[in-house]
Amino acid sequence: RWLSGPAEGREALFVEGANANKVLFHEPRGLARFFSFWLAPASERVMRESRYPFTEIGIGRLIERVGRDARRARARGELRLVDHGRTNIMGRAARRVEGILPRDPAAGYGSYRMIVGIDEASGLPIQATLYDWSNVIVGEYSYSDLRLNPGLQEADFDPANPVYGFSKWRISLSDG
Repeated sequence: RWLSGPAEGREALFVEGANANKVLFHEPRGLARFFSFWLAPASERVMRESRYPFTEIGIGRLIERVGRDARRARARGELRLVDHGRTNIMGRAARRVEGILPRDPAAGYGSYRMIVGIDEASGLPIQATLYDWSNVIVGEYSYSDLRLNPGLQEADFDPANPVYGFSKWRISLSDG
């Protein structure tokens, strides 16, 4: 569920290998709120509002991307780290760290700058802001109420689960 911004309240459900590998979306406003929509994870509609296909998002993928860029830049002597110290992020004690990479897209990194808030208790990133080479924000990610190994059940992946707002009226959309 999107917690803020223009898409606040949007819900998405994806189970790899199920539902023809499509994502089920529900919009909370307008006429769309009466329907749920099946979309391919990398469809044009999804990519209009995201830098990555739906299969490439989430905390695990963020850790992979940021970690890969940081390790490569460090090995090349191209990483500058700035420790912004302790802070409070969404009620959690955290440390904010900034990684600055070469300001050249040809260097092959996913961003120029990244500011990451790391939860002091879990050691996991709970907030990240990524900047392009013009120093414009291109990604903001927050993970609130993060629980490790939560013991998910089948109902957690069922669009009929009453904790979700998915409509029973479902439409499959294609880009064609």
